[in-house]
Amino acid sequence: ANRLVEAELRRGGPAPAMPPARAPRHSAALASELERLEKGDDAAPLDVARYACEAPSEETDPAAWRAARDNVRAQLEHQANRVVNLELAEAFAEGDWGRHVHDLKALKAQLEGLAAAKQREAEQINLKRKADQAKIGPEILRHERRNDDAAAKHRKLSASIDALKKQVADLEAAAAA
Repeated sequence: ANRLVEAELRRGGPAPAMPPARAPRHSAALASELERLEKGDDAAPLDVARYACEAPSEETDPAAWRAARDNVRAQLEHQANRVVNLELAEAFAEGDWGRHVHDLKALKAQLEGLAAAKQREAEQINLKRKADQAKIGPEILRHERRNDDAAAKHRKLSASIDALKKQVADLEAAAAA
């Protein structure tokens, strides 16, 4: 019965549109971090040396001063970007999350509706199948009885033929003796 239901549902038409599933991205860094977590090791301390803004060790080297200046500029630019990102998140992120939650709720409602429709469709198919089976049931019983009667007649005829064969063999044995 399950195979018949599945076959009927397959003939029902195109499947409902589902959002594409995103495969998780794996990298060597992620793999090593997962391995570290499985072992229970502590996380390595953050390397903050690259964020330091220190004077060069050689105070007379112009190239060292230019490198220090470029580092300070990069740090200031990074901090300015962080401030802008925080301001943007403060202004717009709440609305984005609200829209995202709304979209997820709408998707959930759509999927629940599709599931309910498929459930109703399966129930209708089962009810139709049950009605068809109830309708054809007496005919099946009539054919089963006719088959049983034919099998009984066949057994009876086979027994009669076997009895006649035995009488023929007995008569031939008596005639030969």
